[in-house]
Amino acid sequence: MHRTRSGLVRSLDTGLPTVGLAEGLVQSWPLLGTGQRAPVIAAVRRRLAATLDVGVQLSARPKLAGRAQLVELLRLLDAGCESELELWGYRAVFDRPEFQHACWQLPIRTPGPLPHRPRLRG
Repeated sequence: MHRTRSGLVRSLDTGLPTVGLAEGLVQSWPLLGTGQRAPVIAAVRRRLAATLDVGVQLSARPKLAGRAQLVELLRLLDAGCESELELWGYRAVFDRPEFQHACWQLPIRTPGPLPHRPRLRG
């Protein structure tokens, strides 16, 4: 990919105009029907796209079909949800006053890669 001075992204292989991932996620949102959340969830979970970038692209399309659902999905992803199961649990199970103080999804940092452990045979 190559970004031109005008901001247009072009494929180096074909020279055809393309869009960035965040913009592509927003543009494809109304086209994907029932599976529309999966690409957004996967892109954010894999850190290929940030919710902020998707939100910026979304703000440029105030009349996007299904906009409210995408806004809600971005809010839940920002809260730390990384899968459909976590989305469901966050809304259906943990959306209660007694959990308002809870800290969700604490990252644990290690100084390097985890040591390899041989598999036990049995």
